[in-house]
Amino acid sequence: MTSRSLLGVVLLAPALTAACTAGEDNPQGDRAQAESTTSPHPPAPPPIYGPGDSPVPPGAALDISSLEPVPGEYFDYSLCTAAWSFVLDSGRTIAVTAAHCGEPGDTVWAGNAEGEFTYPAEPVGTVVYSDLSAPDTHGLDFALVEITRPAEFYTPREMGTQIATGVGSPPDSVCKLGRVTAETCGPLTHAEGRSKLTIEDRSVDTVAARAQVCSQQGDSGAPVYGAPGTPEAGRIVGVLSGTTCEAKGSEADCAAEPAQDMSFTVAADIEAVLPEILAGL
Repeated sequence: MTSRSLLGVVLLAPALTAACTAGEDNPQGDRAQAESTTSPHPPAPPPIYGPGDSPVPPGAALDISSLEPVPGEYFDYSLCTAAWSFVLDSGRTIAVTAAHCGEPGDTVWAGNAEGEFTYPAEPVGTVVYSDLSAPDTHGLDFALVEITRPAEFYTPREMGTQIATGVGSPPDSVCKLGRVTAETCGPLTHAEGRSKLTIEDRSVDTVAARAQVCSQQGDSGAPVYGAPGTPEAGRIVGVLSGTTCEAKGSEADCAAEPAQDMSFTVAADIEAVLPEILAGL
């Protein structure tokens, strides 16, 4: 990671997570575009899970670090985005983001629109699970954050929390809501399959799908949902993982990079392993 420090304000340009070998990083995934149906009846919407309480809204900005900030000193932290959240029967609040955003024990703060960390800041939670570093990893790029106090979370816009739990294959077209580039949409390019994810100087095996959707640094962990016109419209079908090329710049660059692919972890896969994981927390 690279960072720079100002008096009282600590800023970060986080390390990018990207799979930059387009065409090879998902060799077992279906590469064909989804075709339109000729059936006179539209397909039925997939099974939906809607948490009764979602304290951290989809698209919320999260700042995550293993370090503690000290005024005037360099401070490395990851800018990431929350996909969704829920409250357990025990009362614990859990938010879902990308695994490469943090390790168990890392501290979490509520981020802002500018991506600036202003000292002092009170933590809002802790990373309690990160699948890619778990001993019994499922190869899924997702992490769980326990939120320990109420906070105002920045999000580019409001959206509901409905997760498509029974999606066997992602919809033909998806959108994502990230803290940096807000909402961008595009067609599915690869169905779910094996993938390689590059995290700084290491490469890990994951299971992911891909779509032609622009994203930038800080969007990792964002909710991926069905685009308007699909049966899953507005329903979360995944968690943003990485990009097929190094993403630099800002929201304005999305118009200049229409061919960029984004990889995402399918939400139904996460929901399938959550009961086992939560039982051990």
